[in-house]
Amino acid sequence: MLNKNYIGSKVKIINFNNWVGKKEYAYKENYIGKIGIIKSDWGSGNRFSLKYDDLNLQEIDNENGNLLFRRENLEFLSNEKEEIKEEKEGNKMSVNINKIEVGMKVKQIKELPGFDYIGTEFKVTEIKDSVVMCANRMMGLGISQAEFFNYFEVEVEKEKFEFITIEIKDGIKITRKGKLTLVELPDGSRGASKCLPTDTYDRQRGYDIAFLKADIRADEKVMKLKLQKLAELRKY
Repeated sequence: MLNKNYIGSKVKIINFNNWVGKKEYAYKENYIGKIGIIKSDWGSGNRFSLKYDDLNLQEIDNENGNLLFRRENLEFLSNEKEEIKEEKEGNKMSVNINKIEVGMKVKQIKELPGFDYIGTEFKVTEIKDSVVMCANRMMGLGISQAEFFNYFEVEVEKEKFEFITIEIKDGIKITRKGKLTLVELPDGSRGASKCLPTDTYDRQRGYDIAFLKADIRADEKVMKLKLQKLAELRKY
């Protein structure tokens, strides 16, 4: 049964102890010392297939039928339990971005030096050089984009406002926007999943679908390289 707890963890291949393979694998020595990301866990935390940044090693691994490494063959470069805890509490590498748009209505929630109008509504009139300009019929001000959400909140009920979350974990970039999930692997391969407005959004399922699509595109890249290499060999 596929176990998702370790998928995405970064590991280093250290040996081939207790290897169960019966065939002669190509360039097996090239695996030792290489770093990969767990792509699949087919042994309840005991047997893993990996994804590599090294395109040459990806080709070798595909030729070998995607080797499954036991835990004793790998060194985990991060504490998977801590990673899961960080994911729940908010990874330190995560970046939360509130999208500011001209025309949106906002309300001051904290006093600015010399500008105390807490509870007063303003409208974003301009965004220039990272400065957000806000105004109403009586007054206006400019505030840096980086500090904007320390002092203002969006009138969510009156404005259509989307919250974007970007997480970067072990080289995998995960972007969530509403019911849309985007995954970008270290090699640049991307995948997306989006459910209908009437569907219930499942965070884990959205990630799994987007990750699998990105992984398929990564495999397609490898296949394309192999076909190009085959075409070159046939020229001689």
